Amino acid sequence: MHTKTVGRLAGVAALAAAFVAVNSNAPFAVTAAEATEVVVPFDAEADRSHEAAQAHLDRFFAFALSSAAARATPQVQIELGAKVFWVEPVAHGADGFSGVLIGDGASTPGETVTFTRSDVRDWTFVGRSGKIYGSFQTRARLPHLSAQKAAPIRAVLASSTIPAHW
Repeated sequence: MHTKTVGRLAGVAALAAAFVAVNSNAPFAVTAAEATEVVVPFDAEADRSHEAAQAHLDRFFAFALSSAAARATPQVQIELGAKVFWVEPVAHGADGFSGVLIGDGASTPGETVTFTRSDVRDWTFVGRSGKIYGSFQTRARLPHLSAQKAAPIRAVLASSTIPAHW
């Protein structure tokens, strides 16, 4: 299997595991502390995580479109109309960016789409350490999760949204 494909699969698997952990309703053993833990509901309308993602977007695209990103599986989340898609960015042109849709069940995996900077809602990539950078929406939701659900997600996220050398 091609190295880039393995990297993509590893990144998607890590995000999928985190998603399942967050959205799981399966019964788990709960400690006394978790039983009394107060979790504030997440307010999607007030979420400003896309603004944080936009703040580093130029540096992200410079990295994502370079040969240095070959094993990092860079991805952007874009909103086109009322639909949200994850895209692997591949090029930058006069009209914006283009990328390949990553399968999510609601789109055609492998289809090339064009998008602009303002369409980007989030971005992510796997660093050399195997930790995930970016993922601003996930990070915004962490304080609204129980400690039990947040722990496996925190375990795969880098301590910072961007690498120190940026």
